[in-house]
Amino acid sequence: MDSEDLYNNVFLKTLKLKYPKTFQVIESSCYMLCIPHSLSLYGMNITQHVLESHILIGSKFYQDEYETYNRNATYTIENSLIIDKADPSKKIKILFDEICYNKDFKPYRFFCIEYPLVGGTGIKPSISMDGEDFGLISRPQKPTFDHSKTFLLSPSTPCNRIIINKLDDDLGRVQNEIGVLTRTNESQLLEQLKRLHEKYLDDLVCANVEYKELRSNERQMNNLSMHLESYIFGKIGKYVYNGLKDIHREKNNFYYEKMLMLSDLSLEDMGVNGAFSVHMTKALEAMFHFQHQDLTPIDKLLTVIQASSEIETSIKASSLLQLSDQTLAITGDEAFPLISFLLIQTHPRNLESDLQYCINYILSKISSTSLEYNLINLQASLEHIKQLIEANQNKLDQQAAKKVQDEQTLLEQQTSSSSSQQSIKKPPFNLPTYLSSNSLLSSYTSNNNNGSGNLSSFYSPSTSTIIPDSASFENHSNNNNINNNNNTKSPLSPNNNNNSSYQPTINRYLTNNNSSFSPQPPPVSKYNASNPFPYQKYTKPPSVISLDDDEGDPW
Repeated sequence: MDSEDLYNNVFLKTLKLKYPKTFQVIESSCYMLCIPHSLSLYGMNITQHVLESHILIGSKFYQDEYETYNRNATYTIENSLIIDKADPSKKIKILFDEICYNKDFKPYRFFCIEYPLVGGTGIKPSISMDGEDFGLISRPQKPTFDHSKTFLLSPSTPCNRIIINKLDDDLGRVQNEIGVLTRTNESQLLEQLKRLHEKYLDDLVCANVEYKELRSNERQMNNLSMHLESYIFGKIGKYVYNGLKDIHREKNNFYYEKMLMLSDLSLEDMGVNGAFSVHMTKALEAMFHFQHQDLTPIDKLLTVIQASSEIETSIKASSLLQLSDQTLAITGDEAFPLISFLLIQTHPRNLESDLQYCINYILSKISSTSLEYNLINLQASLEHIKQLIEANQNKLDQQAAKKVQDEQTLLEQQTSSSSSQQSIKKPPFNLPTYLSSNSLLSSYTSNNNNGSGNLSSFYSPSTSTIIPDSASFENHSNNNNINNNNNTKSPLSPNNNNNSSYQPTINRYLTNNNSSFSPQPPPVSKYNASNPFPYQKYTKPPSVISLDDDEGDPW
């Protein structure tokens, strides 16, 4: 029964608020107070008579024998059981006890008992120290949308379906009215969500007979509230969270970049005992789930609780194996620096949005609970991260400058690589020159006294052949005094010099004039009997070239 918080128990609160003088008597006289477990208060009317029947005063004559404050009954305590002396068959189990101190530092004791000594409704909840089901409405350990939906729409509560359907319609209407979530309308959205949560919580209680008595049980009402809240944020959570990401985008980016740069800090740099480092593995794995956008605000806090619990579990396991110091424990001064370390190592992408989500959008009461404690630690952790950023500002500036320099260097390398690729010239033609149709045609425009074109006489020139039009040929031919006669050599024929070797290069189109070379076009010859194949300008090569015969005219 470690989950029972006596200071939030309705029975004890009623005693303090309505009957403060009676409570002062308990403190000053060091009497014992029996506090029934919250689950056993179902439908119970807490009156002054009932309260006084749970105040035990030790007997002056018999050990372990106690009389009630109103002297209506006498009990004995044996083996953690309170036994009615008038009816020994009536036995009530003591779940646990707490020792308190008054102003004079004198001790008095609270007993948490399984069900009331008097005034109870007769419902005996299933309570055990082994963590079994507590009955009635259990506290959602992981308040996810699916878990809450299953609970609220269970077949045992058919009236809830009508209420939840109306809630779905109202949530859709709220989204349509608000539109895109901004800083201006965020307060309006939050106010409407609180109003819907309160309204439909009352509707659930009024629609179900078994819920009506929960109004006198604050703990049970809060559990039902958490179920409803989880359902609401399961429906509208992504819309709210995405809006918060846009609102706090600038701070999110700032913290994300700084946490990346601070990720090489050790625990000692943060003022925490370095012995914790070996116990951080499981905690880091749990903390990675903190930044998931599908989580409700309460579930994000439970993730922080789980991470801290993983550290404590690892310490206990190591202590049992005698692998570490048994005195190692998470103190209040080390709690939020450890959370800061976990946040820096996992560097959530939207830390500011996550924090505001948890602060502003938890609709249920979490005061005096572990959720409130961890929310305070989460806020303190962010402040601690800000201090680390200020303390390491010079180092962060150097890292930022190096990052900019590396980006500029990378950009220059990419630009240089791109320029070198553009400087590579492509060849003028896709095909080799000797395979182009223009080259083939120009080869047959030479003077061929035999009037035959033998394909075996072709040779592939090393450069592409440029064929200007006939007018330019004639003009160029007159300037260079070229006579079209039978002595004109084909561009592909060898030189007249017998000592020269046959060189099928661009030099065959060049003429020697004053020891300078200039490109020359092939000679233009008119049709005559000795030259049956004069040069002709082809605007387009023949579509079909017949090569059926290896000998004779290829045309």
